[in-house]
Amino acid sequence: MKPLLMLKRKKGSMTVEAAVVVPLIIVTVMALIFSSVLWVHHVTINTLANEAARLGSAVWDSTGKHLVTGKIAKENLDDDGLYWRLRDSNEDEKIKRIEEYIYQNMHKYRIIKPSDVKVSVELKDYVIYKRLEVCIANTYRIPAWSFLKVFGVSQVYTISAHGESIVEDTQELIRNTDFIIDTGREIEA
Repeated sequence: MKPLLMLKRKKGSMTVEAAVVVPLIIVTVMALIFSSVLWVHHVTINTLANEAARLGSAVWDSTGKHLVTGKIAKENLDDDGLYWRLRDSNEDEKIKRIEEYIYQNMHKYRIIKPSDVKVSVELKDYVIYKRLEVCIANTYRIPAWSFLKVFGVSQVYTISAHGESIVEDTQELIRNTDFIIDTGREIEA
């Protein structure tokens, strides 16, 4: 009779152990899945920021260029004017086109919808060159946060991506170089 009683006690202890271990395994698997999804989002957003900066810098020299293909439509040939490099009056329009491209393509590979999306596109104009910077920040709510706040986990997780590219404008570089050389010659004379 004693071996049968011992077997029943072991079954009861296995049930208690399973009641503790199985939820921990489920929570661990869910955490791994969620962190993997966030990692995919991080890679996707980073790629999108770099791609938007690259495409934006490639077509920056003309408002009429298509952002993806780089082709200029015939009706858009004279959109920029002659002196657009001195004061780019279409800069806001170009930035808006890049932001629209980001918003359109952000949802292609999304698994979880972010609670907040912030996009900023900025052109840094230096004397010799221009640099286009694209920043994307997506904020995601952490599932089961009410249980995790005991451990000090924040309610939201923000993924930030930064992409930058040099605006290649070889004509402007040649003009600037000629201007610097001519100015140097005039100062010497």
